[in-house]
Amino acid sequence: MPSYPADSVVHILNERSCSYPSCKNSKLKGAAMKRCAQCQTVYYCSPACQRADWPQHKRWCRKEVDNAKREQSLIDKGAIRPGVAEDFDAWFAAMGAQLFIWICVHGLEIYKDPTNIQTKFVHLALRERRQRSNSPLKLFEYVKIEVYDRHLLPIMLPDFASELVEQYREYDEQAKGQGKAGVALLITGVAPPEGTVGLEGICRTSPVILQIDDVNKSEDIPQWKDLVKDIIDNGRSIKRMMAERQQLGI
Repeated sequence: MPSYPADSVVHILNERSCSYPSCKNSKLKGAAMKRCAQCQTVYYCSPACQRADWPQHKRWCRKEVDNAKREQSLIDKGAIRPGVAEDFDAWFAAMGAQLFIWICVHGLEIYKDPTNIQTKFVHLALRERRQRSNSPLKLFEYVKIEVYDRHLLPIMLPDFASELVEQYREYDEQAKGQGKAGVALLITGVAPPEGTVGLEGICRTSPVILQIDDVNKSEDIPQWKDLVKDIIDNGRSIKRMMAERQQLGI
C-alpha cells in the first residue's frame, strides 16, 4: 500500500505547506506559518513567499473575502448555524492531509490518466451530525463523493468559477514546474443535519498538491469510497486503516 506524504496538501492547520507553490520550506510545522490577513484561507512561511504569491493569489483572495462576508450575512439572518465554518476547519485539520490526497488520487484515478488532475475535480459531500461531538473527527458524516469535469464548475460555483479555474491553472503550472504531478481540486460541501429546516450549508475549495509518487505508486481500489465513508463516519485515521489493510494482506 503506497503512503502519501503528509505535507502534500495545502491548508492543513497542523502540518501545512506554504501556499506559494515554489516554496522549498514545505516541511515547516503549522506554528511557523502565517495566515493571509485578508482572506484567512492560505498560509505562508515568510513575508517573501506571500509577496511572491500575491499576483496569483489576489483575485482568489478578494473572492474569499466576499464569500466570508456572504457567509456572515447568512449567519446574521439565521440561515447558517454560527460556528459551522470553524467546525469544518477543525475537522479538515484533524483528518489530516493523507485522507484528502487519497480521495483525489482515487477519485481522479490518476494512476489511469494523470491528466485528470487538470481536467476533473472531486466533490465531497458531508453533513453535520445531529449529535455534536467533542472530537473534531466526528463533527460531520459522509454523504457521497462524486467526480466531475471542470467545465461543469460554472454550474456548481456560478459566482467565481472563472477565477477558480484560472487560479488552479496557475497553481498547477507552478507545481509542475517544481517537479510535482500537479494540483487537484477538491470541493467540499457541508449540509445541515438531516431533517433540519431553514438552514443552508457551506462550500469549501481545497487545492491538493500531488507528488509524482502519488501517480506512480497508486493502485486501483474498487471499494475506496466505502473506505472513505468508514474513515469519516467513524472518525478514523487513514494511517490506521492502511495499516489494518496491510495486516490483512489487502
